[in-house]
Amino acid sequence: MSLFFLQNFKSIRTIHLEDCDSLRSIPDMSSLQNLQDFSCSNCDALITFDDSIGMLGNLKILKVSCCDDLKYIPLLKLTSLEELTLFHLDSIESLSPMLDESLDKLKFLKVSYCNHLMYIPLLKLASLEKLTLSHLDSIESLSPMLDESLDKLKFLAVSYCEHLMYIPLLKLASLEELTLSELDSIKSLSPMLDESLDKLKFLDVKWCKHLMYIPLLKLTSLEKLTLSYLSSIESLSPMLDESLDKLKFLEVSCCKHLMYIPLLKLASLEELTLSFLSIESLSPMLDESLDKLKFLDVSCCEHLMYIPLLKLASLEKLTLSYLSSIESLSPMLDESLDKLKFLDVSCCEHLMYIPLLKLASLEELTLSELDSIKSLSPMLDESLDKLKFLDVKWCKHLMYIPLLKLASLEELTLSFLSIESLSPMLDESLDKLKFLEVSYCEHLMYIPLLKLASLEKLSLWGLSSIESLSPMLDESLDNLKILEVIHCIHLIYIPPLKLASLEILDLSYCACLESFPPMVSQSMAKLKILRLKGCKKLSNIPAINVASLDEFDHSGCESLEFSSSD
Repeated sequence: MSLFFLQNFKSIRTIHLEDCDSLRSIPDMSSLQNLQDFSCSNCDALITFDDSIGMLGNLKILKVSCCDDLKYIPLLKLTSLEELTLFHLDSIESLSPMLDESLDKLKFLKVSYCNHLMYIPLLKLASLEKLTLSHLDSIESLSPMLDESLDKLKFLAVSYCEHLMYIPLLKLASLEELTLSELDSIKSLSPMLDESLDKLKFLDVKWCKHLMYIPLLKLTSLEKLTLSYLSSIESLSPMLDESLDKLKFLEVSCCKHLMYIPLLKLASLEELTLSFLSIESLSPMLDESLDKLKFLDVSCCEHLMYIPLLKLASLEKLTLSYLSSIESLSPMLDESLDKLKFLDVSCCEHLMYIPLLKLASLEELTLSELDSIKSLSPMLDESLDKLKFLDVKWCKHLMYIPLLKLASLEELTLSFLSIESLSPMLDESLDKLKFLEVSYCEHLMYIPLLKLASLEKLSLWGLSSIESLSPMLDESLDNLKILEVIHCIHLIYIPPLKLASLEILDLSYCACLESFPPMVSQSMAKLKILRLKGCKKLSNIPAINVASLDEFDHSGCESLEFSSSD
């Protein structure tokens, strides 16, 4: 394939060559001095470029990708070049002579998936702002590439370089974001981080499975630090021994041998995530107050046995999950956390005790998969005046829930519990409750009269021991729009329904239900959806104007007969 005809287009600004299977060489381009954007991709036979590509004074963007046989790119003397991408060039072994000279205006350099690239020369890129190096399997050192300062570099990402063993001391005065990922041969971040990077705001180190040492961080502007999948790290000392005054976000996760985190001196910390670690205690880490901490997530730390009293005046969200060795939330929650709005305690199989909650601002509480919890007393013995959402599920030994004093509760979910009665829990009115779900509580036999003036949706699923919905539905629920009673296989009786706002009624798979509940006058006036699927013994229902329904499903009702209308 010939490209010599391009010499006739001296004013051309953009050339994109794609899937030129027969192209073996990029010809003389010296006449194309107006060219600004040149890309070449998926040219499988391409071996070389003419030297003239390096003399295009107006070229701003150069991208070469997926040219597996390309062995040579000439010296680039491109005074206007701003963006250079080299992607999936399997035969390139060196970026010399290509990058031997200065490219004064280059802002973005990306080199990735060049599996045989072994050498990158000293970068003389005075304007470089973003450098990405990824999937360079043969690179062992970033020296001499980074031996000199790149004064304007703001973003540096080095990832998936499995044989990279050495990164020199970084002299990057403007660096704001540094990502180091999947560097399997790196054992230390020294000397790389031995000196201060005064403008660095974001540091992400992950999937460096042999990394054992991180030096003391001298990062006065650091705002976000992520350390994850560092399987050889045993301690965060000396890394965190000194204060990082501007650090707002700290995540330490999937460091399976990490056993020690020093006392955190992080005056600005707002979010802390600790997951999949081998630590046994959050002391001394949390022994002092973190006055600005808003979000704390501690999860999947199977050896964690102790959490000290939390002195977190600004904490708004607390998540504790998959902590299999924790038996008590005391002393952690013994004192008030006045600003806490969200508390999630889940999958703590040996947790037996939760102290009385003194959480004046709590709005959402989730308790899930707490296999050893038998009672929600004393936890819920006092009022939580602002609680809006309570979700209790998969607590297979939970038998007792005290009377709920939750004046603001809007949504209540109870599922997969061992409770036999919803009394005394629901004996008093919950005036703002809009959604109530009770599901798969197979021992539940009794639900008291519901005094729920604002209830809009009631879902009863898989309550295999319930035979009657009296006295639960004996009184009117004037705002109830959706009533679901599904898979209650022994339900025999539903009292007359006083549901003036009812729009959806679903009684599917109540296999023992023989008669349709009597409907008090006007209870069917707004009904749009009626589902009776799989009610095999249901023999009759009152006259219904089927035409007024949007959906009427009575499939599997083998005994069903319709009453004639008056």
